[in-house]
Amino acid sequence: MRLRLITAARTAPNSLLSFDAADSPLDMHGRADAARLAGRGLGRAMCGPELSVQQTAEIAGLGATVTRELAGPDLGHWRTATPDHIEPADLRRFFADPTFDGHGGESVVALVERLGRWLRARLHEDETVTAVVTGPAAQGIVAAAFDDPARYFAIEVAPATVIDLSYRRHWRLLLR
Repeated sequence: MRLRLITAARTAPNSLLSFDAADSPLDMHGRADAARLAGRGLGRAMCGPELSVQQTAEIAGLGATVTRELAGPDLGHWRTATPDHIEPADLRRFFADPTFDGHGGESVVALVERLGRWLRARLHEDETVTAVVTGPAAQGIVAAAFDDPARYFAIEVAPATVIDLSYRRHWRLLLR
């Protein structure tokens, strides 16, 4: 099984620094980045439900099917909050404790488990899949592939990035 992850292209600067930037439209640079992804899809294409993800898939010409299981993290009541409206101790716990769900949404562990279920369902498919996702969803899929939710924040991905994973008895990360 081969999986190509493509992260959503850039959105306009998140002037409020809220957690829901992925549901913003692509900016001019993001649209150009998405256009450069044309021809990078392999096999069947799927994408998360966020606006920036869908626009990236569309501009790249991937013909992706929206798949809710590929959504980025559910951050509960933090979704529209800015960091200065969140208790500093809660922010520290969020970044330090992968089981923290004090925002009323998914913990990092729950996110990685959800994306891991989606990933495991692909294992017995004999095709290549391209998944266009948010950066946080890509982090979660890679953490799930290596069965290590605690490493979620150690994985950084840039917008409009291509990540290849393949599975033969275990997952391999292919960097090009």
